[in-house]
Amino acid sequence: MMSSPKINAISLEKKLT
Repeated sequence: MMSSPKINAISLEKKLT
């Protein structure tokens, strides 16, 4: 899952929201 940096950004956004 934590393969792409894009996923990391989306994951952070999801956690923030």
